[in-house]
Amino acid sequence: MRSSIHPKIIVCASVTVALIMAGACSTGPEPREVPVPARPLPTSTPRPLAFPADHSSHASETEWWYYSGHLMSDAGSEYGFHLALFRTGGDGPDRTFERIQASVIELGVGQHWHWTYDGVAGTAGSDAPDGMPLDVSVGESSVRIGAGGAHALKASARTDGISFDLSLAQSDSMMLHDDIGWLAFPLGSSYYYTFPRMHVSGFVETPGRGREKVRGEAWYDHQWGDFVVLGWPSGWYWIGLNFDDGASLMVSEVRDVDGGRFRLFGTYLDSSGNQRELEGATDAIEIEHLEYWTSPETDADYPIVSRVKVGSLGLDFELWPAIKAQEALTMVGGDAVASYWEGSVSAMEVGTGREIGRGYLELAGYVKPEPLSWRMGRP
Repeated sequence: MRSSIHPKIIVCASVTVALIMAGACSTGPEPREVPVPARPLPTSTPRPLAFPADHSSHASETEWWYYSGHLMSDAGSEYGFHLALFRTGGDGPDRTFERIQASVIELGVGQHWHWTYDGVAGTAGSDAPDGMPLDVSVGESSVRIGAGGAHALKASARTDGISFDLSLAQSDSMMLHDDIGWLAFPLGSSYYYTFPRMHVSGFVETPGRGREKVRGEAWYDHQWGDFVVLGWPSGWYWIGLNFDDGASLMVSEVRDVDGGRFRLFGTYLDSSGNQRELEGATDAIEIEHLEYWTSPETDADYPIVSRVKVGSLGLDFELWPAIKAQEALTMVGGDAVASYWEGSVSAMEVGTGREIGRGYLELAGYVKPEPLSWRMGRP
């Protein structure tokens, strides 16, 4: 969105520019035309957000609802989960594409499952019943948000024996990023808010453990606006963490269309619910990548171990993944360039080595597009 745009879906318009793929010598590849999206007009003057109404779908080019969290069963099994609902197309006849992606990781065992369901016109409606902000089903997965602010998530993989059925209680803990919940992107602008600590109860089913009753905590993001996500070399490094002391932290490093840094920023919510906006230079935010993992599926090099400092908050920790292989393989137009890494991580305090929090890390725009046919239109 993770700004912090979240994974997410590759959305394209139909304007082309010339991109010179120049080699290091005269025998390099010939220049070629690469279709890329038009630059969207900025969202009009932002309005105040209202809840639960703004949990619903909006008339915007791009929108997603994102959930991640950690759960424990009555028997002591620990799980991480992730679910993302994507919608593209604005407020017209093309406002029909929806995708739900989900994953489950069995912590301590190192088993990771990921799956995707895609919707098309007439099969995945966003028109919720009266008084209900959202009611979307795609394949065997669904996201429902009630009038009172409670969320219900269901996700079932095509592989038998992998699913979750979770209820998320309404929460008073909320982040409005950039103070009002609206921020600029390299290509457009977006509303963006977070409920970082929603209480979760429900069931998780895996082949090894069967169906287990679970409880835990979830991070919920919602983002929408007239913006475009290009993919490599643009993208983002995003973290959402809940600390053991009750505080929550979002940090995002967003890359511009040329791969350079567009912005490094964040939001910090202390244990009393007081919000603080963070900027890279002002708050001495530093991210040092310590270890990479190369995907055998996409050849992307993901920085899965990093040291993160926020000088103004006195934070200095390393992020370590529960397991290395937590890539969300995503196919758009036959290419895997929309794939991203979405995984459970622990924050380990530098100096003491103790775990001070857990959350999810998102790495988007690391898969190099070859061929570039995915840029030519919506899926």
